[in-house]
Order: sequence, then structure tokens, then C-alpha cells
Amino acid sequence: MKNPFLIKNQRIKIAIFLILTLAWTVFIISLSLNNAEESNKQSDTVVVMVKRVAQALGIDIADGSLLPHYVRKSAHFIEFGILGMLCLPMFRALTQRTFAHVLISLGYCGLIAVTDEYIQLFTYGRSGQLSDVLIDFSGAVFGVAAICAASCLFRKIRKRGDIENKSL
Repeated sequence: MKNPFLIKNQRIKIAIFLILTLAWTVFIISLSLNNAEESNKQSDTVVVMVKRVAQALGIDIADGSLLPHYVRKSAHFIEFGILGMLCLPMFRALTQRTFAHVLISLGYCGLIAVTDEYIQLFTYGRSGQLSDVLIDFSGAVFGVAAICAASCLFRKIRKRGDIENKSL
């Protein structure tokens, strides 16, 4: 018989990660709905912060003309990395099949990446780009891989701790 406390914890975990995943998805989509002027203002704010941090660290950005481009592409990667990190635990809790949660998480992130760029086709001054879908998906793969690696490491450490405790 299954422990009802564990089942309740599982449901709570699913609910928390579902809410976080949906909230982050809405955040990503809301950024796509910004027109080009608003999007550029947001990017410019980050560019100014990057320049200040670089200056504080003594790093000279001689040609800063490409910095806005790098900031925008990095934002895509990071947004979807976080989405992948949120999806994986939720789908892991929902399915007991090995690696199904990885494929479902990546599928969800891929769908959101395509949707994100598709929405931009209809947003004033913006364009949807296949390269951004690839960057988004790469970020998701990185996020999922990071959570998988951390999970494996945690299991290994916990297993090692169990072995050491048994030998005492």
C-alpha cells in the first residue's frame, strides 16, 4: 500500500512546479508581445548593466556594437534554460517512465519556442526567426541537462552517504 503522505507530497510538488512552469511560460510569451521599441528598451537596460559590470571588473568592451545582439540571444538561451529547469521536475513527478520526463520537457520547451517566435511575426516591429527557436531550444536542453546532472550527482552523494553510514 502506498504511503498517503508521499502521494500528498507528490501532488504538492506537481502543483508547485506546474504553477512555476506556467508562470514562466506566460512571462516568456508576454515578452514576445512587446513591440520592437519596448523590446529594445528592455535590452538596452541590460546592455547598460553589462557595461557597468564589465567596467567595474576592469574589462574593456572596445566595440560594444554587437553587445545588444549578444544580450538578446543570451536572454533567449537563459529564459528557456530556466523553463527547462522548471519543466523537468514537474514532468518527472507526473511520469514514472525512464527518460519520458526528459522528452516531454524538451517537447514542451520546443513548442513554446516555436510559439514564441510565431507570436513575434504578428508583433509590430518584430520578426520570428528560426535561429532564435534553435537558441531557445538549446537553452532548454542545457537547463534539462543541468537538472539531470545535478540529480545524478545528488543521488550519487546520497548513495555514498548511505554506504558510509552502514559501515559505521
